[in-house]
Amino acid sequence: MIETARMNLLPCDAETLRAVVAGREALAAHLAAAVPEGWPVFPEAYAHALDVVVADPGIASWWTHLFLEREGPSLVGAGGYTGRPSPEGVVEIGYEIAPAFRGRALAIEAARGLVEHAFADAAVTAVIAHTRPETGASTRVLEKIGFARVEDVEDREEGTLWRWRITRGQTPFPRRP
Repeated sequence: MIETARMNLLPCDAETLRAVVAGREALAAHLAAAVPEGWPVFPEAYAHALDVVVADPGIASWWTHLFLEREGPSLVGAGGYTGRPSPEGVVEIGYEIAPAFRGRALAIEAARGLVEHAFADAAVTAVIAHTRPETGASTRVLEKIGFARVEDVEDREEGTLWRWRITRGQTPFPRRP
């Protein structure tokens, strides 16, 4: 588990992912935490995540995480990594915050926690992220924790995306919120 100032970023094992796939009430019971209405927005992503973790249980720490605010407790978002670090030491992060919890710097805290956790592994040399090609909440999160936009990339499903990167040498990050 990754601990931040206000949250626990819980790596999802198969049991947790089965609870996500089963629905909001099953997940709330499994986590002993409140789960916001309308979550998850993309349940099919969690069915895929479950398939991946069942096939490779050791990947859980480099895969999907649930963001649990300790006060409450409440599920406030999710994110994680797209897999283990590449042979070059690069790992990709992603994150989302449930609408009811936005505007409280939780995305910054979660993204920073994911990056710090990645750099705790000596094999990781850089962390990347992708956003839509427009300034918005996600780009501001990345900028606030020290990422730089490095290039445009073409994704066959999403079209043009901006690639962001932070390297081990660019840490420490700017001050925590």
